[in-house]
Amino acid sequence: MIIFWIAIAGLLCLALGLLLPPLLRREPVIGTELEPRGNLRVLQDQFRQVNEDLASGQLTAEQHRGAVVELERRVLEESGPYPSSQLVPHRNAPRTALMLSVLFPLLTLGLYAKLGNLNALAPLGQQVSQAAEPEVDLAQVTALVDQLGQRMAGEPNNLEGWTKLARAYAMLQRYDQAKQAFEHALAISAPDAQLLADLADVLALLQGKNSTGEPEQLIQRALQIDPQNVKALALAGSMALDRKDFDEAVRHWSAALKLVPAGSEVAQAIESSLAVARSETNTVSAGAAAVHISGTVRLAPALASRVSAGDTLFIFARAPEGPRMPLAIVRAPAQGLPLSFILDDSSAMSPQTRLSQFKSVVLGARISKSGQAMPQSGDLVGQTGAMGHNSQGVEILIDAVQP
Repeated sequence: MIIFWIAIAGLLCLALGLLLPPLLRREPVIGTELEPRGNLRVLQDQFRQVNEDLASGQLTAEQHRGAVVELERRVLEESGPYPSSQLVPHRNAPRTALMLSVLFPLLTLGLYAKLGNLNALAPLGQQVSQAAEPEVDLAQVTALVDQLGQRMAGEPNNLEGWTKLARAYAMLQRYDQAKQAFEHALAISAPDAQLLADLADVLALLQGKNSTGEPEQLIQRALQIDPQNVKALALAGSMALDRKDFDEAVRHWSAALKLVPAGSEVAQAIESSLAVARSETNTVSAGAAAVHISGTVRLAPALASRVSAGDTLFIFARAPEGPRMPLAIVRAPAQGLPLSFILDDSSAMSPQTRLSQFKSVVLGARISKSGQAMPQSGDLVGQTGAMGHNSQGVEILIDAVQP
């Protein structure tokens, strides 16, 4: 331990030896008049703000450490001249040197006490006992968040403060309060994709990790504002996966992956989700190839004169009972009957209702004068009875007129 502190003292002396001589020289330098007290006061305020952001959850420990390193760099930069065309005497340099010689060691030792690991210098037995102590006192963090909440009650238009408060509540899993704080922040801000995504996330958690309803609507709004918002894209992918819309999930997550640093934890999480969605997509594709119905559509001779150029033929499969939406549908010109067809999952109208999900189906064919998918009076129609979802050689006879 003694050797460690001797080494620290030596390094501090070396750093000051490099920094102080230029400040103590009396010759003029090119630059604006230095204001060390103001600069140091700003530096201290920023250091205090960084600590507050760490306590409120706005910064992670890694981000906090990076911010502190940036502050140290700025201390070094403050000791040099500022570019300017004005020549001024370096009259404040001795005072700056004195303050730097005091503050630099204090700041360095303070940062190490905050971010370093003195426990690593202790004997192994002491390290084990000290490691059991938590690094963060949850009660202290909670108290800080509560203080921030009390302050924001008197600052209803402080957008930055309300945003920090909402995210701090979410970090502490106080989702009801986080919801209220995010809603307040959105009410006083311009349209903000990140705030909408954060609120959608909290609402989904309040609904038991169920994203249907308002969370989905908020994510749609967020992506309309900013199609490249990473959190909105990631949540949109998760929502699509919940709906079993695997292609949509792949699309959103692929877009998000391009916007995050390669190899980062976020990128790895997105890649893992992409692998799941792609696996499901391949399974669906395999099912579509395995399950299909083929056959021929024919037109009753008595109705042949009622078919005109430009008429549209719809061939579809639907469930005998349940949803009326077709499970699979194909469209073709009505002229040239008879016509061979194949229906499978690739011709589904919705990923939630596919041919392979129903063991029994009814097939139908309709010739439309308007070209619209919805049945209309005067359309020519035909229908089969119920059959298996993997039937071959089916014949559909169009032999009736839609009332």
